[in-house]
Amino acid sequence: MPETQQNTEQPRNPRSSFREKVLSRIRGVGIRGITHEEVIEQFRDEPRVKVTVALNELLGRRDAYLRGGIYRATSYPQNESL
Repeated sequence: MPETQQNTEQPRNPRSSFREKVLSRIRGVGIRGITHEEVIEQFRDEPRVKVTVALNELLGRRDAYLRGGIYRATSYPQNESL
């Protein structure tokens, strides 16, 4: 069988890559959190559904939580002071 070459330069999954961007934005606002509409506004060039799906995936993976309509990250980088 011929050996197949894999292109390692492409992101592992464009969907997870976008999810990481959304998580980074949530972490960027710190402990105060961010509303759904603020996240939508931050990513206004992306379809609203795409942003909402990314937020729901972050909740499902427990990378973020939602309380009182505010999204917050469950963890922050060690060097970030709150």
